[in-house]
Amino acid sequence: MKRKIDILIADDISETRENIKRFLGFERDIQIVGEAANGEQAISMAEKMKPDIILIDINMPLVDGISAIESLSLKAPQVAPIVISVQGEAEYFKKAMRAGARDYLVKPFSGDELISTIKEVVQKEEEVREKQMNEALLRSGIKHKPRIFSVFSAKGGTGKTTLAANLASCLSKFHDKKTVIVDLDLQFGDIPIMFNITPQQTITDLLSNINELDSETLENVLIHHEETGVKLLCPPKNPEEAEYVSDEHVEEILRVLTETYEYILVDTPPAFSGHVLSALDQSHKIFLVTTLDLPSIKNAKNSINIMDNLGYPEDKVNLVVNKEDKYYQVGKQDLQDALNRGIFYRMPNKEKPIVEAINRGVPVILEPSVNGVVSEFRKFSNKVIEHEKRVE
Repeated sequence: MKRKIDILIADDISETRENIKRFLGFERDIQIVGEAANGEQAISMAEKMKPDIILIDINMPLVDGISAIESLSLKAPQVAPIVISVQGEAEYFKKAMRAGARDYLVKPFSGDELISTIKEVVQKEEEVREKQMNEALLRSGIKHKPRIFSVFSAKGGTGKTTLAANLASCLSKFHDKKTVIVDLDLQFGDIPIMFNITPQQTITDLLSNINELDSETLENVLIHHEETGVKLLCPPKNPEEAEYVSDEHVEEILRVLTETYEYILVDTPPAFSGHVLSALDQSHKIFLVTTLDLPSIKNAKNSINIMDNLGYPEDKVNLVVNKEDKYYQVGKQDLQDALNRGIFYRMPNKEKPIVEAINRGVPVILEPSVNGVVSEFRKFSNKVIEHEKRVE
């Protein structure tokens, strides 16, 4: 789904704010997230909301627009300021651009001028971020653009977490890919158990400095699993701490991870929460996991409908059938017809060795005695890698 452009309006004249809202009101890809009537409010709201664009007047009470832009360039550098002012002299334009403004509109301006300026600035910002990311990839030794994969199921018990943990392990161990797994089940996540890890640091340790989050800070919170090479970002130690993690936190953490890792696996809880939607929106691929019992199939169908309504392209949502067994008496074609979706991969039911591995805290791909299971996960990861090569 293409994310909307978030706009913060900062102008002390209410009539101007209303005019801007009217200009932008019919733009489906633009949304107003807040209004500020003075410079102090503008700085505070931009820091908190992190809009894509702040439309800011120069002549503002308490803190003028130029000073506010200078402050935001330090406190919220990802927010792009566009100055809106009655002053059309070159002197003001130069001051604004030196302070960090991305563009300058002289009042009165038309709705078309405003909309085209916003979209041009957003496009330029995306190009700058793309360039910065490519430079970071070169420095880190990553061979291709990073990919975020979310593993999702609307029903518990489908083996989603096992798939996520072992796919991450295969990508790292057998394909030599820099891989990190994020446990986004913030209350009851099981990724640490899968790797026999008792985390000392978790996602909550990143929240206090989220505005200054960088790869080095994030790396200090990740846990390295020696046997597979996978890095883990673990959920909070206490379930009640989950409420401190916002959708914006998730978005920023995933963004920073793409600066260092080739594959970012996200293990999600079985719900379309704000956290999950933030991850799904950013994901290049979603593995929708189902088993062949009717409740799972029903929930998979509902999930596909929701993702269609969210605007996700069909090739982004990939159906994975887990624990496939003749016992269910549901054929491949029957399932594809029911869900109106092709099957990306079918994982046979190998519950006994998998449960034994989980109870030992070992990814099953490290168990040489269960070659059949290891082979299936390797085939799954091979297909993922081959599919990504075709995409590139």
